[in-house]
Amino acid sequence: MARSTANQPMTNNVNDLVIGLMKVEIGDAIDTDAVSGATLTDIGAVQAASLVMEMTYKEHVAGYPEEQDFKILETKNVGFKISPEEIGGTTIRTFMSSVLTSIKTGNLGTYAVAGYIQKAKGDVVTLFSNHCELKPEVTVSTDNDWGAVEFNFEWAYDSSYTYNLPLYKETMTASARDRDYMPITTDATDLVIGRPQIRVGNITTSATGVTAATSDLTASANSIGAIQGATLSIAPTFKEHTAGYPEVKDLTLLEKSVVEIEVQVEEFKTSSAGVSAGAAETLFDILLDTVVNNQDYYCSVHAIWELADGGTLEFWLPNCKVESSAEITTQQDWSAFPVKFSALKQTHLGSSAPDLIYLLAA
Repeated sequence: MARSTANQPMTNNVNDLVIGLMKVEIGDAIDTDAVSGATLTDIGAVQAASLVMEMTYKEHVAGYPEEQDFKILETKNVGFKISPEEIGGTTIRTFMSSVLTSIKTGNLGTYAVAGYIQKAKGDVVTLFSNHCELKPEVTVSTDNDWGAVEFNFEWAYDSSYTYNLPLYKETMTASARDRDYMPITTDATDLVIGRPQIRVGNITTSATGVTAATSDLTASANSIGAIQGATLSIAPTFKEHTAGYPEVKDLTLLEKSVVEIEVQVEEFKTSSAGVSAGAAETLFDILLDTVVNNQDYYCSVHAIWELADGGTLEFWLPNCKVESSAEITTQQDWSAFPVKFSALKQTHLGSSAPDLIYLLAA
């Protein structure tokens, strides 16, 4: 018997195939069911863009052994996960500022988000969510390549809105593919490439930490030197409120903020002295003093990512605990040792205490 395409997964319609990344536009949250009713900004080039549709179900079983005979939707999480590349530009810096404000106040910013999915021959499907909370969970991690930052926008119900569905869909037919519906770079000078320079200063063993009001790490002389990688992570936990059945999220509050920078340092700089409590001056010696003498060290950290045109994207963490984050392993290649800088709030300073992290002006 000969093989037959009648029993094979042949394409029904090539124009229903999708290729290429989703284009994304973002603006202020607004009570509308259509993109045309919102004011949105193209975020430009992306490394990834996903529509999130996470659902859990409540099942019913009967008999013994039990057999499942019914399932009902219990919870749903709808939104967009986006990794824009033009992170030095005004639009993405605005989202970063919103995240840092959320860490400080506990309240989340709300936005409208549209994703454009272009099919193989040009038709476009638009997915629009009019009221998304921007979760303040961000990772900035770059190697010697183009960098990106991941943002997580999750739909939340708003009782004041007339249009309260999590998603609205629009379709447009076209005879050819159109770059207007692709994530095209809006300004190449806002791209970030390469690893960041990490500057460390104000090292102290005082339990009160570092009390500098502004970053004093303005010179590259404060740099810890060559690194194999660095990751800035803002990883909070949340308290969510839901109502109805299936449950619908209508409010998210920040529960706890965790801000850290992890760095793989290549330069094993040490002093000639032994391990004396509180006397370490280099990162490697600090880790040794910590494990040998249970000594705590604190410092300020300034992380600088360079843009494609030489501009910078800079974060300042005023007060960090210096920690060892993993094993120190040498290898048959250039070795590195891991250091973690955990941002701490200086509560003893009261209302004048600096924030955990700052995004410095461009």
